[in-house]
Amino acid sequence: METQLRDAHAHRLRVLVIDDDSEVAASLGFLVEILGAKVAIALGAASGVKVADEFKPDLAFVDLEMPGADGCQFVRMLHESPGDHGHPVCVCLTGREGMLVEERCRKAGFDGFVRKPVQMDALEFMLAECRRRLDG
Repeated sequence: METQLRDAHAHRLRVLVIDDDSEVAASLGFLVEILGAKVAIALGAASGVKVADEFKPDLAFVDLEMPGADGCQFVRMLHESPGDHGHPVCVCLTGREGMLVEERCRKAGFDGFVRKPVQMDALEFMLAECRRRLDG
């Protein structure tokens, strides 16, 4: 019953996945779709802002380390962008560990932090948290 309720809410979520590695982005997008969300993918920070303006995500999973502009720069660009992208919950994705990395992400404006490789329970938790923010 709980899974059915979770799935019923998840279909409303619009999730943007931003990663410079197309295979990683596609894999993560696939997992998020399995959880019932609508997914858009961008392969870098600059294209991520453009996709966010068009897709208006509720949640964005953003790779921390990308060439050109990194994940922290994406969050700054999104907040400074005059576009109509809404105000998605932004979750940092990284394989790096440590409090300094997490602090850097929080200072940049990320709302959450998930380590790669991303586990399904972490995705479910972030989708649930996003739903709570939208419903609250």
